[in-house]
Amino acid sequence: MMKTALEVLVSSAVLIAALAALRFFLRGKISARVQYALWLLAALRLLIPASLFSSPVSVMNAVPETVIEQTPFVFEQVSTAQWNTADAQPLPASTAVDDSAIAEEKPAAQTKAGAANALSAETVFFLIWAAGSVLTLGFILAQNLRAAKKLRKSRVLLDVPDAKIPVYITKELPTPCLFGLLHPAVYLTESALDENGNADTFVLRHELTHYKRGDHIWCAVRLVCVAAYWFDPFVWLAARLS
Repeated sequence: MMKTALEVLVSSAVLIAALAALRFFLRGKISARVQYALWLLAALRLLIPASLFSSPVSVMNAVPETVIEQTPFVFEQVSTAQWNTADAQPLPASTAVDDSAIAEEKPAAQTKAGAANALSAETVFFLIWAAGSVLTLGFILAQNLRAAKKLRKSRVLLDVPDAKIPVYITKELPTPCLFGLLHPAVYLTESALDENGNADTFVLRHELTHYKRGDHIWCAVRLVCVAAYWFDPFVWLAARLS
């Protein structure tokens, strides 16, 4: 598991860096649609945490095997007899215990104690990752739920016959936007209306284009990636650039 996680992190970082470089050097030479679609490669690498095929030129060939090996954290129990060896006194004959019985019970006791107190590095990293993902996802959901609540209270439906999704006017946003995953809608500001109170044609087309190319779904994919890889600056960079 640790090896797979490390492979995803290394390969995704290399891929994101390459896509960012292509975005910079090929700007104006390839279409914006192609630039946009290339980020799907990064999303697939992040959301499919497994090796689809092996390659002799894999970036993991540059990672030493010692980095991938697991190192367990083991907390050993120390008996009081070890601390009081100098003061130990022989037991009276009446309380003496058969040494063979002790020899039989000791391995079983040590096995149970070791299983209970051994905490692997993989478990520690998993718990830290899970806690961070839950907190990040919770923060993102809280922000979106708060925004949705404010928009529902302030929105006024506009009559736009040709629109495939609802179009609202609201005072809660600084700029027009497409909002909502399951029930997307266009939200316009008052400045996006013409003198007759109708939606500005170009602003409306811009927001409807976001819906047409599925930007609300892309946004959800970015948020899932950020929540799952909250500790990885390359993922945050990819979310920002895409």
